[in-house]
Amino acid sequence: CWIDWTVRRIPTTSARKTEYMAIGIDVTAQRRIRAEEKLGYNRRRRSEVFNDAITKQLSNEALNTAAKQIGLEIAESFVCLVFLADEFILPTNSDADSIERQYLQNRLIDSLCNDEGRLAWQTPEGIAVLQTVVAEKGPVSPKQTVLLAAKAMERLKLNGTNLSVRCGVSHPAGSLTTLAELYAQSLAAARYGPTLLGPHDIYSLKELGSLQFNVR
Repeated sequence: CWIDWTVRRIPTTSARKTEYMAIGIDVTAQRRIRAEEKLGYNRRRRSEVFNDAITKQLSNEALNTAAKQIGLEIAESFVCLVFLADEFILPTNSDADSIERQYLQNRLIDSLCNDEGRLAWQTPEGIAVLQTVVAEKGPVSPKQTVLLAAKAMERLKLNGTNLSVRCGVSHPAGSLTTLAELYAQSLAAARYGPTLLGPHDIYSLKELGSLQFNVR
């Protein structure tokens, strides 16, 4: 908890004795509200920038320029993960249910953002993650991409969610692959993977065979 202390010296008639009065006020609730407001602001800004980049099919250079305006630096090499769950899009029965669902999505987004190079945001379909990749030699491999997706999925499960979340992932074909292209491919993997491959946590576009040629 956080305590806001105010300390005042109390005048006395004694030259050898000094008295002080300390008053502590519990400001835990206010601090938490301010922290949530800051997290909410950052979530909204990320959603605006990244969803705009997807809708307008911005180049990576234009994406990086937009990201810098909100204090983010986009690495040259990255992949896009897309997390879907029926609970994200199904109609709710009341405003209270809608608020509870949004709170859950916010909590999941915050849990995915960390110092491992993950930037998460809400999309119309679910939750997306821009994951920085450090490729030692050559382009990012499909295996490396799936491992990154597995780490992100583990983070969601550690967060205590009981949702049936599935992840779609696609690795970049080159340094010029845009976020819009990666998002479309990962979204297709998450959408059609269960039908083509059965129930899994993670679906890679590469595993879907000829479907990948229909996603552009």
